[in-house]
Amino acid sequence: MLGDYVQGTQAWLEIETFGVARGTEYDALSVTGDLTLDGGLRVVLGGGFMPGGGESFDILDWGGALSGSFATLDLPTLDDPGLYWDTSQLYTTGTLRVESAGPAAVPEPCGIVVLLGALAALARRRSRQCP
Repeated sequence: MLGDYVQGTQAWLEIETFGVARGTEYDALSVTGDLTLDGGLRVVLGGGFMPGGGESFDILDWGGALSGSFATLDLPTLDDPGLYWDTSQLYTTGTLRVESAGPAAVPEPCGIVVLLGALAALARRRSRQCP
């Protein structure tokens, strides 16, 4: 634990993760005082670890005030294209999460039939108007 942490503009905070257990499988920065961010955050996966949907990483804790934000986030690419890094809680709780994008919207079969019918009617109407 540190008293205060002030990150310079050119500085990088590197967090290594080999699993989901804080302190033993992934790094975290804990300060008892103020946390000032201004550089970059780089998350590095190690040992073949690949996070899954719903897993979270509490990487920042501060006891005083939080000011600033990371100018650059360097987050690893996830193997599953349906997963993404959620940074929405990074500056409130210090947590990064891996979330699922959810299933892609698939139109109902009857919607496709209606669309095709409308396109066919439009094509017939245009063909009648041409000489």
